[in-house]
Amino acid sequence: MLNELSADHFRGHIGETFLLLVPEGPPLDLVLTEVEINPRARMPNVFPGRRIPFSLVLKGDADQSLRTGVMPLQHPRLGTLPGLLINRVMAPDGVFDPHAWYQICFT
Repeated sequence: MLNELSADHFRGHIGETFLLLVPEGPPLDLVLTEVEINPRARMPNVFPGRRIPFSLVLKGDADQSLRTGVMPLQHPRLGTLPGLLINRVMAPDGVFDPHAWYQICFT
């Protein structure tokens, strides 16, 4: 299922809340702020129809910090997306606010 997802599946959900199911604590509400494509991350000699690598940038409350880990993400229309590696990252360039920022990459 995850290998069928593309950036287009997420673009219409920017500004919406996703629920990160944290194994060792309560779920976290994260807001999708960006969907970034990265065509240069595509592996050489892949099938022409293969998706373009992309990433999701999400923000949550600063007091709900979380470690890097593999966990599921839920959305009312997309369902549960299992086994996603989520990383804590710096705020996007030019953004200064007290949120915790996260990234999920799809290659």
